[in-house]
Amino acid sequence: MQVPGDRKRGAGQREQTALLKLFQWKILLVVFFILIFLNCKKYQNPGDPNTIVYAMYEDVKDWDPAVAFSLEVLPLANIYEPLHWYTGDSSGGYHFRPGLAKSFQKSADGLNWTFQLRSNVKFHDGTDFTSLAVKKTIERVQRLGRGAAFIWAAVRDVETPDDTTVVFKLSYPAPIDLIAASQYSAWIMSPAIADCTDSYFLRGNASGTGPYKLDYWEQDNEIALKKFDQYWGGWPKEHFENVKLKLVSEPATRVQLIRTGEADFAGVIPPENIAAMKHNPEVEVVTYDSWRNAMFLLNVSKPPLNDPLLRRAILHAFDYEAAIEHIYHGYAERATAPVAKGMWGRAENLTQPTFDLEKARSYLAKSNIDADKLNLEMAYVSSVDAYHKCAMMLQNNLAQIGIDLELKPGMWNVIWEDAKKLESAPHIQSMVWWPSYATPGDWLAGLFRTQQPNLFNLSHYSNPAFDAAVDEAMILEGTNLEKSTQLYQSAQEMLYNDAAAIFVADLKVRLVKRKSARFRQFRPNPAYEAIYFYNLYRDKNPLEENHKPAETL
Repeated sequence: MQVPGDRKRGAGQREQTALLKLFQWKILLVVFFILIFLNCKKYQNPGDPNTIVYAMYEDVKDWDPAVAFSLEVLPLANIYEPLHWYTGDSSGGYHFRPGLAKSFQKSADGLNWTFQLRSNVKFHDGTDFTSLAVKKTIERVQRLGRGAAFIWAAVRDVETPDDTTVVFKLSYPAPIDLIAASQYSAWIMSPAIADCTDSYFLRGNASGTGPYKLDYWEQDNEIALKKFDQYWGGWPKEHFENVKLKLVSEPATRVQLIRTGEADFAGVIPPENIAAMKHNPEVEVVTYDSWRNAMFLLNVSKPPLNDPLLRRAILHAFDYEAAIEHIYHGYAERATAPVAKGMWGRAENLTQPTFDLEKARSYLAKSNIDADKLNLEMAYVSSVDAYHKCAMMLQNNLAQIGIDLELKPGMWNVIWEDAKKLESAPHIQSMVWWPSYATPGDWLAGLFRTQQPNLFNLSHYSNPAFDAAVDEAMILEGTNLEKSTQLYQSAQEMLYNDAAAIFVADLKVRLVKRKSARFRQFRPNPAYEAIYFYNLYRDKNPLEENHKPAETL
């Protein structure tokens, strides 16, 4: 039983509770409006003239320009520079644009290449750029023997007659003009950091001559670049002073960042989102041909895929036309060779496998492998939606012929480490390849030549006849292009005969950007994966005509 004093006390408590709730609601409303204000303040001007924001799908694995051989190309191409740039097109035509070298010439026998270098160029750490930096960079790449070090195999000596002259002495004629423009293992680094260990670079350190220097790196979150004030190319006002690379593995999130204006640019957008985004008045879609090609590597050394008949069964269980039409939505073409469309030396008349489950069953029966005991694993990069859909399709098709396929999605840096080692490698591995420099040898040596230690031969393919053909073709590039082409085409035929991979598609690049980010369009260059942000800038007047497109690289 409650006495009057208790009732008064209870009423007081209820009043206090009501006041407390009212106070809490006021606090929540204040916080809510603060968040709205901050959000509006952050995105009210997505066309910030000084900053460009790009959403990329995965983080950097290694900041060492001598070793990096994957997605690192996007930031590194803006921090470092090669001796010159290759400007190509999908029809095979090309020319060179000066980088750190102003000009070059080669001897009649093709064994000596002389580059005249720029003067008054600084590295980000304040060191002067001279011929010594070129010598130390190339010798370091050769000494480490990692990344794309194979491109410098012909170089036996690098001479420096003076500060602005460097001479490459070769063991055999090689296309040093192409090699010096490579997007891997050809970035010239400061000699002050050339002797640093792996741990130095893995902490996120860099020093090049490029227009941007590394500001900070928040692993798996964001990379920030800022302008290098002493860049030899100068800093007219229209250039972006800051570059933000947001690391966003989820494709839907990359799409959302564009829609909300949190990113100016985004890559690797799922094809099914492209059509919808084309109708968005705030978004512009950019597509162009590339030297990228998509494949699924078959582990030829891991049982039971060491049986070529089983590999052929898998080739006929993949629906190539459905992948092009329904997964890539027409933003790709059926791959008809291991080398991408538009590259010289590509084999053009290979017999293509077709989607045919009856043929698949026939090859499986000939293999004498008990389908009931077949349990295969397929690893693919989870941040690329097309991989997931292709994997699901293949899983369903293989199930129809009695083969169980376990799907193992993951981040590239993780599955790559597992795939290098035979004991931890899956049976099937996703791969998109783009070249270091313009040669079929980059695909063939990089992906399928016997490698010790293994880097990208994730099919664990080893064929002495293939290795010999590729090695000879690479040597002959500088003196006998016709013979080199024949050898490259022969090597590609070997890969088809050995069923070393499911060659799926030659891809188109798909980029989306905010229309409010009215920077001038760039001219596609299939030779490079990176976007050269220094060549992009916002128009002062978006209605101006006669814009000259800037090159990607």
